[in-house]
Amino acid sequence: MDFSVQKAENCFADAENYEYRLSANGADLLAAILDSNLVATSRINDRLRRPTFSVKLNDGTQIKGLLAKDVIKVGYPPADAAKARADLEDWLTNWV
Repeated sequence: MDFSVQKAENCFADAENYEYRLSANGADLLAAILDSNLVATSRINDRLRRPTFSVKLNDGTQIKGLLAKDVIKVGYPPADAAKARADLEDWLTNWV
């Protein structure tokens, strides 16, 4: 999958938050994550005008986005942000 990434602005100094623009929408990403063994918890809020999803991965990474959009926000755990980011980006690259 093709994606672009940029660091998201945050008021916390040690925050590791990034915004990803994907070549698929959030619903497709959520389905792929739920089919993998990466997810610890997930939540869909479809009562909003623009339904959202939230996923927490086993390593503590949090992914949030709109089901119909191609942009997600990812927060990596401060303890091991570099490894968590590399793992997620590797998974995204290999996801078809």
